[in-house]
Amino acid sequence: MKNISAGLKTAIAEGTTTLARLFEIITPSGNLYRFTDHDEDIFVNLVNPNPPAIQHQWYASTGVSVSSIVTSSTNSQSSTQVRVVYTAGFIEELACIRGEFDGASMRVVFVDWSDLTLGNGILFEGILGSFQN
Repeated sequence: MKNISAGLKTAIAEGTTTLARLFEIITPSGNLYRFTDHDEDIFVNLVNPNPPAIQHQWYASTGVSVSSIVTSSTNSQSSTQVRVVYTAGFIEELACIRGEFDGASMRVVFVDWSDLTLGNGILFEGILGSFQN
């Protein structure tokens, strides 16, 4: 894990089970996708989670699932493989086949949905190579 806020670290140490993952993808053409694996939409600003900061909407999707985040490193580069099941309404299969997400930036973080002011933990930040189905 790259980074985790102190408040969230404390909540996890106390055994919190109210965690949700947030996914943000920005395609090379500038399209922005924000969604969560939580069962309800989440409204939070990851830079400043405390109101009255502008809150961003992360759309709930029951079809979102991360099966693994695996990182490996060599002397020259590091590689991370993220497997995400896409769902209609967020990421369409045809857009993936056309390569619209190739080279997109992606960020995956987690939050405590019961207390969003605790901050977040970064699970992954990087550039997507290519989508495969």
